[in-house]
Amino acid sequence: MRFVKLAIISVIVLFVILTAISSLLPSKVLVSRAIDIQAPVNTIREQVFQLKNWQNWMTDARGEKAAYQLTANGGLSIGETTIQKISANDSTLVSEWSASPVMKATFRIIDHHNADSIITVQWQMEQKVKWYPWQKFASITKDEIWGGSMEKSLDNLKKLVEAR
Repeated sequence: MRFVKLAIISVIVLFVILTAISSLLPSKVLVSRAIDIQAPVNTIREQVFQLKNWQNWMTDARGEKAAYQLTANGGLSIGETTIQKISANDSTLVSEWSASPVMKATFRIIDHHNADSIITVQWQMEQKVKWYPWQKFASITKDEIWGGSMEKSLDNLKKLVEAR
């Protein structure tokens, strides 16, 4: 009986310590990547702002072309994740990804109005995590997990629009 009490108390103390340490980590994960592309801004907008064109250049987490399906409401479905456009203007597209927890993706097209026609495309993924220690500690790896896929996708976008 003494060992059972010791084990229960040890688990509770360990959980409290892990929770205290994880509370020092931010509750919002933000991963951002950008690339410079030399192409007309309208060509880039067509590929980035129309969800149906994402299958031409976006990759999944493994770096392979993702298998997308258009949904009835104009969004995209990748496996169990549904992507829905929230808002768009001339330079920014915001979409919501129904992963667990929900993510928000923002694409910004920055036209430098220079003679070289260089356009910067920035892609930002944002996710709010709960106070649970396992979610907070898992958030540390998000840059590594998302970043590689985002870089590969932006590189595919650059190759696609510069070839046109």
